Amino acid sequence: MAKEGQPKMFDMGEIDLVFGDKNLTVKYANRTQDVYDVATTGGSSLVLQKGNDTIRVVHNILAYLKHTTAAGLSTFGPGKDAPDSFKSGMSSDDALSLTMWKCNTWGGKGTCDFTNTTMASTPVPAVQSPQLGGDHCNEYGDCHTCISASAGGVSCGWCLGGTLSYQGVGKTPFKCGGFKAGTPYNFTCPADFRTTDCKGYACDWSSQKCALSDDGQFPDDESCHDACSKEVTHAKCNEGTKTCDKCDQGSPDCNTAAFCAATCGKPHGKCDPGTGKCSSCDPATDKDCTQVKAACDQECSIMALSKCDKTSGKCTACEKSAPGCVPAAACESTCGKAPPTPVDTYKCSWNTTTPTCVADPEGTMSKTQCA
Repeated sequence: MAKEGQPKMFDMGEIDLVFGDKNLTVKYANRTQDVYDVATTGGSSLVLQKGNDTIRVVHNILAYLKHTTAAGLSTFGPGKDAPDSFKSGMSSDDALSLTMWKCNTWGGKGTCDFTNTTMASTPVPAVQSPQLGGDHCNEYGDCHTCISASAGGVSCGWCLGGTLSYQGVGKTPFKCGGFKAGTPYNFTCPADFRTTDCKGYACDWSSQKCALSDDGQFPDDESCHDACSKEVTHAKCNEGTKTCDKCDQGSPDCNTAAFCAATCGKPHGKCDPGTGKCSSCDPATDKDCTQVKAACDQECSIMALSKCDKTSGKCTACEKSAPGCVPAAACESTCGKAPPTPVDTYKCSWNTTTPTCVADPEGTMSKTQCA
């Protein structure tokens, strides 16, 4: 991304633009995506359509390089005319401008390749932990595609208004996660986990008004209004006032405005996997209190618990949630023998002509004292 609005007001990271015959897929750095119908109006203009939104974009060739061609795209957003040129978009504080490169068709083999080999080989690197085995649902970047996908008895669901946190992994940027019927979720969604529809509330950021939508951004009108009425893209919950305060992306506890509006000030709950029940908690005093109560009640289920024996490197069953007593799958994936404890006590050995200090677990002196 080259520039969004005023300086320092855009997300960093690579954005992939994949043009099909009649559509454009925009894949963002946080691994979500939008799919638009695309048409040209002649000259240097494109028209993107998604739902009721029409976005007009100007595109200009910026440079013909040795192996690539650089182009610039710029837009003032839904319902507005495109900038006169990429240069005028870059000069404006109201436009979203992107710079992109494509391989030259006349380049020789091996001179240019934008294929994302990391994505191809490990579709879900952030959650590739042994207990998960990789959640194929993480690859879906929009709600409708997510909830209609399934494979090998695993169905996909969408976290509306937040992102998923996996047991043994923690918070991730993913919104789409897989689960099996009758099997407890191995992740939590802090707001509203959807498996059958994507209905919710969406914000028209140009008018700052919320409306019901089949492709919701927020689970309820209140959280939508809280975020939509403010020109804030990122916010953190002020646990003292129970309101969302503007923050800089990347700073501690800073999340999207949608996430904050959907969770801040709402009753929270924490699941006890031993009983399958949620108990009230306060995120101001408990770092593990991350779910709103309604979402916790929906997802919390009894799970087998185990505790790691560091001596044997094996997991043994335990019955009550407590420090070290965690879901069995998480234990099995992380349990191992503790490394040998370095011996830091010494004793004097008289078995040689000259007495020497030797490390001994039963020693009573430090190395300095022994010497």
